[in-house]
Amino acid sequence: MEIVRRIPHTDEMLAAALLHDTIEDTATTREDIAREFGEPVAALVMELTDQCHDGNRATRKAAEAKRLGTISPNAQTVKLADFISNTQSIVAGSPGFAKVYLREKLQVFSVMTGGDPNLYRQAMALIEDAKTSIGFRA
Repeated sequence: MEIVRRIPHTDEMLAAALLHDTIEDTATTREDIAREFGEPVAALVMELTDQCHDGNRATRKAAEAKRLGTISPNAQTVKLADFISNTQSIVAGSPGFAKVYLREKLQVFSVMTGGDPNLYRQAMALIEDAKTSIGFRA
């Protein structure tokens, strides 16, 4: 949430930054979020929630990458902030998985062009840094 707070944002973006994994990780439903935080927040959280559940990881992530290219600029901005927030700890704590994760994110970022341009540059810089720190090759 702090990353989103530092850039131009809406209150709905801040709420979605906090709630973006709620539907995937808990029994909370879209309706629960709409009731507690309003329909705009629920809609944004749904844009950020993985929708692709069929097939192996590669198939799911490819389908999800395609979908993420169609979400709103506000949702893309929150998604970029989440990537920035997660990446340093993933690279430091699990370099093997980081290579898979970063390759998947490059696929997403190739179609996710509507988010905050400064966050996009930060995300790409983290990927470049990983090339040196863990030997990541795109």
